[in-house]
Amino acid sequence: MAGVLTFPKFWNGEDAYVFVFISSDFSGEIIDCVEGDLEWINKNEILNLNLHEGDYKFIPWILENKFFSAKFNYGENKNLINYVILIFIKILN
Repeated sequence: MAGVLTFPKFWNGEDAYVFVFISSDFSGEIIDCVEGDLEWINKNEILNLNLHEGDYKFIPWILENKFFSAKFNYGENKNLINYVILIFIKILN
């Protein structure tokens, strides 16, 4: 797992939780999704997509293989109000 995202009151006043995973291997078919068309893209193209404002804040941590937890507060018009990102590091002896 790469990270955990929290979006207070994001979907019709309900909190949303997203668990972020990365994969370098896949077999099978991509299924339909209510959130949009799914497709595999090169990781160097991710930040060129039409994303929510907060996505640009945590995606660099995914690309650097950092584990993180983040909370994003969006307004009624889905504009980013504020956010907090915690990056976890492993300290080796």
